[in-house]
Amino acid sequence: MNPYRNLENRQYWRNFVSDSKESGVIIRELWQPKFNISKDDEIVTFGSCFAQHFSHALKKANYTWLCTEDLPAGVSDEVATALDYRVFSCRTGNIYTTSILNQWVDWSLNKQVMPQEIWQYKKRYYDPMRPTIEKVGFESLEECLAMREQTRLCFTRCIEQAEVFVFTLGLTEAWYNPDMGYEYPVCPQALKIAPIECRSQFVNHDYGSVKAYLLSALEKIRQVNPTVKVLLTVSPVPLIATQLSDHVMVATTSAKSILRAVCSSVADTSKHIDYFPSYEIITNPFKSGNFFADDRRSVTSDGVNTVMQHFFGPFGTAVHAHSNDLTANQPNRSKKDYDQTVCEEELLVAFANEQGKST
Repeated sequence: MNPYRNLENRQYWRNFVSDSKESGVIIRELWQPKFNISKDDEIVTFGSCFAQHFSHALKKANYTWLCTEDLPAGVSDEVATALDYRVFSCRTGNIYTTSILNQWVDWSLNKQVMPQEIWQYKKRYYDPMRPTIEKVGFESLEECLAMREQTRLCFTRCIEQAEVFVFTLGLTEAWYNPDMGYEYPVCPQALKIAPIECRSQFVNHDYGSVKAYLLSALEKIRQVNPTVKVLLTVSPVPLIATQLSDHVMVATTSAKSILRAVCSSVADTSKHIDYFPSYEIITNPFKSGNFFADDRRSVTSDGVNTVMQHFFGPFGTAVHAHSNDLTANQPNRSKKDYDQTVCEEELLVAFANEQGKST
């Protein structure tokens, strides 16, 4: 008997195409969760820039998004976000790679001592592990170290209390300190606040290292919190630049393929680890790239809403687009209209352009 004859409807490409035409952007049976996520579950979110959309959506849908490091309730979201509060479950900044996730787990569980490296620029102090935190810098070295320690303890609380740990994988390319062996969230040499003597080396993590770091981090989290459920996603946002000799489009495809393959490999062997296809929803060929703004990189509000509708749908939670959200068919779809995420990666181009103008 032909093994392809009696498959489920969702397993045929032709049904996906016809289903998409019939229902618009919602693809039936796209995601079948391994475990339930209820509004009472304490959910933490970390990862690359796209992970920030999950925290926003969870709060809007009245789910229990666990934030262990926050400003007083009276402080507006705009002010809090400007200082990197309420962006992730604590003030880590973006965690683009599985190796940096593993670092934060080790630091938080006292398996490694946090680096003492601090940068001084124009009488202000900056944390190289979180370069977007306090964008104007800290007043003193002591304050900078104290705030870093606070975030470390808050990350520990996330590990201990989370009932669902959401992590979005973003990059394979990274920069690390060759003397001390830890990784930076962004290339120090691309930032004007980094001292000239700061050393870093480029590494492009392969499939084996990405998987090993992820498994190591999740195993240590589960040792502390044996009942935690993990939800993995891959950011659909292309690389803003690449250190490889490849075209940035080729480098993006390579990186996302590795991250996506690692997610399948890790999730397929565990009942408590699942994968949610936000990457596929944004990049699927049926939409022909219309979930991206005009820069073909920033995800539109229409795309984000569609991702969240697919995420909440199996749990019976309706998510509706807000009246002020733009549609994918409107012209001049700029990044500022759609994507209000905080991304260290954009500093690479921002500072490069600034340096170019001054020469």
